Amino acid sequence: MALSLEDRFAISELLARYFHATDARDCDAIAAMFAPDGVLEVEGSWQARGREQIADAERPVHPRAPRRHLVNSLVIDGNGSTASCTASVAVVEAGGNLRVSGRFVSKLAKRREGGWQLVQQRYENIEPRPSWAEPEDDGSLSAADRVAIMDVIYRAGRTVDGRDPEGRADCYTDDAVYEYEGGDKTVGREEFIRKLRNAADPHDSLHWTTNHIIEGTNTEAKGHMYFAVYYQEAIAATGTYSDTYRKVGGEWRIASRYVVVDRAS
Repeated sequence: MALSLEDRFAISELLARYFHATDARDCDAIAAMFAPDGVLEVEGSWQARGREQIADAERPVHPRAPRRHLVNSLVIDGNGSTASCTASVAVVEAGGNLRVSGRFVSKLAKRREGGWQLVQQRYENIEPRPSWAEPEDDGSLSAADRVAIMDVIYRAGRTVDGRDPEGRADCYTDDAVYEYEGGDKTVGREEFIRKLRNAADPHDSLHWTTNHIIEGTNTEAKGHMYFAVYYQEAIAATGTYSDTYRKVGGEWRIASRYVVVDRAS
């Protein structure tokens, strides 16, 4: 049985209510328009299944700028119990800036008691990536931050093994402190360079770090890890590094390192 005019009107109105609720960020209203096991997804980005996940996916962590979903060219097909709709969509921010454009494909089903509900709402060919799929900049330590911190940890070890004084100093802030438990302390860029420059000739040392724990924000962080030093065909030392890190000019640097060397019992 083909879709009736009443069904077509009801589906169009359901989608209009959906986008009104989306722009109003009324997460509970959005979820209520889906079947209990309904799916909301952005192609190649994320998927939420079930009303609880859908409500959480649409719930903003922080306030966001006003936006409007402009929808047109609705093509609705189906029968008396199931239907699909394909349409174009553009998301416009307050002031007229185009945030994202693409299309959506809706799959719908008619309830036994009457009325339509969404079974699947899928956004396709979205470019640029939609704002609701982007992580909020909430000041937390991102995966990219963690990778950058790990990189500077590894580079610091390699520059010591390669006897590269300036390269080692570049891994630290200009006012960095490097301190051994109960022992020597190095403070500041010039002293970092001088001490490595005056060290022994290059040899076969290798610095290893493992079991990294890194916590903090997107500007300051702390790290704790195990280390081992290979020298003259043996493990010469093991222990722990307790670090602090600071982002300087957009790049992570080691601001301090406290070294505890394991003592033989």
